[in-house]
Amino acid sequence: MALKQHTRLTNDQPLIYAKALAKKLPNYRFIIYGEYIRDKLLQLKPRKIDIFTSAPIDLIHVILEQNIIPSKHLLISRNSVATTTKDEIGLVVEHCPLKLMKRRANTYGVFTINTILYDVRSNNFIYSLGSLTDFYNKIIKTSNVPEDTFKDKPTTMIDACGLLATHCDMILGETTQAELEKKNYMLETVDRMQLLHIKMSLLKIMEYQIPSRAFRKLYEVGILKIILPELAATVNVIQNRHHNIYYCKDCNEFFTLNDQSYQRWDTNTIINDQYTTQILHTYSKE
Repeated sequence: MALKQHTRLTNDQPLIYAKALAKKLPNYRFIIYGEYIRDKLLQLKPRKIDIFTSAPIDLIHVILEQNIIPSKHLLISRNSVATTTKDEIGLVVEHCPLKLMKRRANTYGVFTINTILYDVRSNNFIYSLGSLTDFYNKIIKTSNVPEDTFKDKPTTMIDACGLLATHCDMILGETTQAELEKKNYMLETVDRMQLLHIKMSLLKIMEYQIPSRAFRKLYEVGILKIILPELAATVNVIQNRHHNIYYCKDCNEFFTLNDQSYQRWDTNTIINDQYTTQILHTYSKE
């Protein structure tokens, strides 16, 4: 998908809410950043939108209280307002001086494909730190040095693997993957807040298009054995078919297991085992 300066994001409900805010405060800038833009460009359906604004947070609070956006909850801090709308869309508006927006997007985005900005009023993309190139190539790289990123916040290692689930062509940068394999041990000693981050990251993976890609990579780099050892232990384990009896209505055949070997039974076979005979008799009546 080509990204050009005149390219615009197609309207959806989160973007409509952002434009409603910008329309109410025409003298201030409103810049969208983070995963909303990435998901839109990957043709996914975002349920959350993050916005930087040069407007004071007090003004944003006043606008939101006028019910411009149908909010269920409002969380207000010194520099930001967060809300969940009645249609379950998350919206976070943070005050940020214009000269700091790119730098802060790089910090919050963690990965370069999350650092593309979008000006709500002019409908222009703003690129930074090779984000456009990495998006074109579907490469997951950290905005800063991977070693420092994962050392400061180990749980972002799960997010790196999680991004593989967003698109079938996504790959990890070589340096990023190497650091995942080196630093995975850091997830063994996480605090309560980091455990919450792990939980949210796993839930997010399950909402993406191809969760199996993320879990496969988590296993390959050794993270799955740390955060979900029970799940990692099941890799390459075949379920004991002794606990499963299948009936194929289309071919009128019965499938069961006898002494750990796969056997095929049809309705004309005489079977001595009383339990199996009962099952076959029951299914044959259907």
